[in-house]
Amino acid sequence: MQRFRFRCLFGVLALALMVPASAMAATVGFKVQAALQSLPAGGTVPVIVTLTDQGKSLIQAAGVDGARRGDGRLALLRQLKVQAQSEQVSLRDYLHQQGITNIQSLWLVNALAFRATPAQIASIAAMPVVASITLNGTVSAPVAPPATSPAATLQS
Repeated sequence: MQRFRFRCLFGVLALALMVPASAMAATVGFKVQAALQSLPAGGTVPVIVTLTDQGKSLIQAAGVDGARRGDGRLALLRQLKVQAQSEQVSLRDYLHQQGITNIQSLWLVNALAFRATPAQIASIAAMPVVASITLNGTVSAPVAPPATSPAATLQS
C-alpha cells in the first residue's frame, strides 16, 4: 500500500514538472475578462493582484496557540506585513515603470490593488509571483429583513 502511495505521489510530481510554464500563469478572473471586453480604447480596469505566497508558512509556524493569544496574533500580523512588503517590491517597481501610481497594498492577503490597461494585465498575469487577478469593486451587504418580535410573529 505504501509503495502504491509513493508511486502515485511520484507520478503527480512528474506530471507537475512537465507542465509548461505558460500553463502556470496567473488566473485572471472572469469578471476582469468581461470588463476588458467592454473597455473603451485606453481605458483601465480596477484589479486586485494576489501574489502566490499567502504567508501560510508564517501562520503554520505561529501555531494554533500562538495565533489565539494577543501577543502571538500581533506578532503574526507584523510578520505578514513585513513579508508582503518585501515580496511586493519587484511588482511595485514594475508597476511604477508602467506608469501605474495609485497602488494600494493589501498586506494581509499579500495583494496589490490598482487600475491597469489590458496590456498591463496580460503582462502581470505572466509573472510567476502572481497567483490571480480579480476585479476590484464594491460589495454591498444584503438588506436584512426588519426584525420582528416573537409576539408579532405569533399574531400573524
